[in-house]
Amino acid sequence: MWICFGGSYSGSLSAWFRLKYPHLVYGAIASSAPVKAEVNFDEFNDIMTDSLGDPKVNGSAECVAAIEEAFKTVDEKIANYKKLVDLQRDFKTCTDLSDVDDHFQFASSLADPFWGTYILQNLCLIPDRGPVCFKRSPQFECYLCY
Repeated sequence: MWICFGGSYSGSLSAWFRLKYPHLVYGAIASSAPVKAEVNFDEFNDIMTDSLGDPKVNGSAECVAAIEEAFKTVDEKIANYKKLVDLQRDFKTCTDLSDVDDHFQFASSLADPFWGTYILQNLCLIPDRGPVCFKRSPQFECYLCY
């Protein structure tokens, strides 16, 4: 017998594995695991926005507005084929972004640092730092605030 465990997607897999193979798995720990799949999980965006604007983690309404404006600009450029060249130049993409799948992957790659920072901030692994709008320090040699 086995005990499966995981967090997020791997947590979902752990729970589903237990359901599918109860004769092999004694138990499953599914931390932060979305076990009920949803096509459009808009509530996650609300949670992210609340976190990025929370003053307790150095978030602010200004930070949220800056991030929203940045993604609005990216979305507008993706929607206009002629402006894709601007994104390719500004972000120094390795290939062109002409395929629709590339648009999704590109936007997702831009969002990943925010999701990761949200998760770390809420697990208290990076205390005394804002979710994305933190100041440059010796430990961090890059800016995440757009």
